[in-house]
Amino acid sequence: GGLELCQKIREEETQCQIPIILLSSNFEDFVWEEAQAAGASSYLTKPFEAKHLLEKIKEFLPPDHEIPEPDQEQITGEAGLPAGELGPQWVETVREAIATQVQEIASKHILEMAERHMQDIEPEIRQILENVVREVIPHLAPEIIREAIDTQVREMAAKHIREIAEKRMQELEPEIRQIVESFVREVIPRLAEEIIRQEIEKIKTGTA
Repeated sequence: GGLELCQKIREEETQCQIPIILLSSNFEDFVWEEAQAAGASSYLTKPFEAKHLLEKIKEFLPPDHEIPEPDQEQITGEAGLPAGELGPQWVETVREAIATQVQEIASKHILEMAERHMQDIEPEIRQILENVVREVIPHLAPEIIREAIDTQVREMAAKHIREIAEKRMQELEPEIRQIVESFVREVIPRLAEEIIRQEIEKIKTGTA
């Protein structure tokens, strides 16, 4: 997350003096003392206006609004790159940290929405779907969530539902079994598909 990214930046000799302003979402548990320990210079809680961010940035600029030249000892890093350039390793570190944070936020939103929809589903089926959401989605990379959720989640949910239903039906009387078979075959697929469709739409529109 943001704190891990902050720590990695502070470990880079050529970047350790750069002020870092953390942008914290209002749904995250944010502790300023922990952020300071990680190397953060300041923070803002979203949502915020652009002028507030500019004010924060100005706090770290010199009076003449010019960034001073770095010390001669810090002109080059271990890779011999100018201090103003970012080496491939540093860029990759930042990219991985950002990807992890995006994945965590997306997974949290999907989990919260799915849990609300699953409150009206039978306990056993709800447990199956909860397991799918908790165990499968967090391992999907953010860039493939939109493509995979419509197929993989639905297939795994349907598979688990069929397996638990088949085990239960072996113990039921024929008449009751017929009712359950009809419910599993006709109702559950539509219900699961509708839940997944709603989540996909919200991800596409950026409201999840």
